[in-house]
Amino acid sequence: MVYAFSAEAVIDASPERVWAVLTDLQAYPDWNPFTRQVRTTLRPGDPVRMQVWMGRRVRLWQTETVRVVQPPERLVWALDIGADWLIWARREQTLTVVEGGTLYRTVDEIGGLLAPLVNLLFGRSLDRGFRGVADGLRERLEKG
Repeated sequence: MVYAFSAEAVIDASPERVWAVLTDLQAYPDWNPFTRQVRTTLRPGDPVRMQVWMGRRVRLWQTETVRVVQPPERLVWALDIGADWLIWARREQTLTVVEGGTLYRTVDEIGGLLAPLVNLLFGRSLDRGFRGVADGLRERLEKG
C-alpha cells in the first residue's frame, strides 16, 4: 500500500521566482513551518539532511537523497534505506505555469511494509505540514 500526502497553491509569481525561494534552503526557517532546516548541495545523488516539525514539539531529523533537480520545474528527493519492501518515500515538488502565476505542488509518497504505521503515527502531521509548506511558499512570494 502506498500513502500519498500532497498540497498545492497557485502563486502570483513566475516559476523562476518560486524556484529561487524553493531552493534558498538557508531561508527555510523564515517561511517554511514544516521543514525548518535543510542541508544539501541539490546535486542528484547527494544527501538531503532535514529537520521536520511533526507538531507538539516533535522534531525529526531524516536523511534522503536528491534524485532530480530540473530548474525551474521539478525537485525530487527520496528515502533510501536499502529495503524498499520495508519502507520507502519519494517527495516531488513541481512548478507549472497556470493562469494567475505558478502552480506549486508537493507530493510525498510513502510505501512498504511500515507505511501503514507511518500513516497512523504521522499522517495528520504530514498533511498539515505539506499544506503549511504550500501556504508558506505562496505567502513568502506574494507578501514577502
